[in-house]
Amino acid sequence: MIEKEIADIYSLEEANEIKNELLEALHYYRRALKVSTPDKYPKSYALVHNNIGLAYVKLAYFTNDKNDMAYFTNDKNDILKAIRAYEEALKIRTAEEYPEGYATTQNNLGTAYVKLAYFTNVAYFTNDKNDILKAIRAYEEALKIRTAEEYPIKYFLLQKALGDAYYQLSFKENRKANRSKAFDAYQQFMKIESYTDVCRDIEEICQEVKDRMERIKEEEEG
Repeated sequence: MIEKEIADIYSLEEANEIKNELLEALHYYRRALKVSTPDKYPKSYALVHNNIGLAYVKLAYFTNDKNDMAYFTNDKNDILKAIRAYEEALKIRTAEEYPEGYATTQNNLGTAYVKLAYFTNVAYFTNDKNDILKAIRAYEEALKIRTAEEYPIKYFLLQKALGDAYYQLSFKENRKANRSKAFDAYQQFMKIESYTDVCRDIEEICQEVKDRMERIKEEEEG
């Protein structure tokens, strides 16, 4: 459970401090938007909205003010606010005008939709299919910019996210086909092993992906 994982990391005092910092950041972002209008400063306007989205995604884990572990309750509304912020940023950050910014925000949007699928139905196997499909589309848009040739590490990490999304989708529909797509994406991700320093930093993630790929293979062979 996401709430338990956070509870294991943060004390009540630390969580409240993080929440307050995020709320303060959102306050300053809103003030910045009074100056950074889309007409005068479109690049800054988009950046601020992208950062607002990041803040709301983090805030979703720290929404309850109660003096117990309930403060780890997830808030779907914060994720929805993040999605709206990313969509606003994408009005400026088009693939043609700001390709790297476009890829970054699409990546963030995909992650937000994955989290929304969890928050809408907390049980892992009841994720919202439509949210996962939206996440996949966002990741695929980001991959149009973040190619293996130009952005290898970002490309590999995006493939991991795409594989995770297809794996989740396999619990909702087309199990075999979506697991095959997940496997293909994971294969692309595992090319990160050629970058030894990076792989060493995310060794646990690499092993998790290998284990999942092995399960998919065993299922196909069985």
